[in-house]
Amino acid sequence: MFGSFFTRSSRSSFVVSKFTGAALLLGLLALSGCDGSSSGGATTPNLQSIEITPSNPSLAAGTSTQLTATAIHNDNSHADVTSQVIWASATTSVATISNAAGSNGLATSVAAGSSSITVAMGGITSAPLALTVTPATLVSI
Repeated sequence: MFGSFFTRSSRSSFVVSKFTGAALLLGLLALSGCDGSSSGGATTPNLQSIEITPSNPSLAAGTSTQLTATAIHNDNSHADVTSQVIWASATTSVATISNAAGSNGLATSVAAGSSSITVAMGGITSAPLALTVTPATLVSI
């Protein structure tokens, strides 16, 4: 009587342990593909270039304009990265550009002339943008 009980019981636990082992193995195999790599067709786009807009801006001395930086990825997707890039003005005596939170990319003219504006992010630097500053103009008397 007890012999058949133990035989069935040990067979059941053997089957359960085999099933659990198989389920665990399948789960591990499924998770091994979830490491963030590009195996499965999904890839993370790589930054290819950054564009600054508007192109060839011109403003009067003493005024400001907002510039925008757009990331272009290898899959041709675009993203606004204005607040994520490092802005630079080659001639700060003509125009300055803000890197401060909330005003990233705000170009402020100082004096008549021109300055090259660039942005950098992730080892990529944009082509220089020519910012022209004209003399201040009389608006009203």
